[in-house]
Amino acid sequence: MWVIECVALMLSDWLPKFNVGSNMNPPQISQFAKDFVRTYEVENIEDLRLCLSMALQGHFGKVYKVDGSDVGGWFKQYLELKYQEKERQERERKKKPIEPPVDKSSKVVSKERHDYWVQRIKTDLARIGKESEKKRASVTRHDTFADSLKSKTREEIIALRDGYLKHNSEGHYNREITLMNKEIDNR
Repeated sequence: MWVIECVALMLSDWLPKFNVGSNMNPPQISQFAKDFVRTYEVENIEDLRLCLSMALQGHFGKVYKVDGSDVGGWFKQYLELKYQEKERQERERKKKPIEPPVDKSSKVVSKERHDYWVQRIKTDLARIGKESEKKRASVTRHDTFADSLKSKTREEIIALRDGYLKHNSEGHYNREITLMNKEIDNR
């Protein structure tokens, strides 16, 4: 998968910049890249680049070593900051008036008003499209996961679920675990 290779390449390029005694080796980088892409499938590579840049500048504290848990912790902090900023921007956007001022003396729609509504509709359609793409991707991934469980024995599903439970401290795998529990109950 090319995204995994891009993440691994980015990490390989960035890690020497930290100038610490302990960095990840190539197999660790490869495994982290696979886990990262699986865990953060809706985020993009630019987010990882910004996160590493912020870590290099000390935004997440002093760096003594760089391993998968460090980069993962930085990325969680980065995402928290990113989504706080998006929420702030959304609150600011909602504070603005919905419509531009209207010239009530004229029945003709001004070019500014027309352009405003055209842009607003395009923006809303783009946002709705992105949200529906994320939902479609999520449904497809979970449908595929559920289908893959059908070919496994009850014991294999239990073992797989136990592995997911060990790595679910952040709640990233709740949907997968629920699917596995349902499949176990059905057998």
